[in-house]
Amino acid sequence: SRSSPPIMKTSSATGDSEIAMTSDEIVNAIFKKIQNVA
Repeated sequence: SRSSPPIMKTSSATGDSEIAMTSDEIVNAIFKKIQNVA
C-alpha cells in the first residue's frame, strides 16, 4: 500500500471522480485560455 500512489489508495469511485473532475477543469481552463488568445 505504501508503495502504491495516492490514486491507487483512494477508492475507485471517489478516486476516478476526483481525477475526472480535475482533468476536466484543467482542460476547460486551457481551452478558455486558447480561445482568449485566438
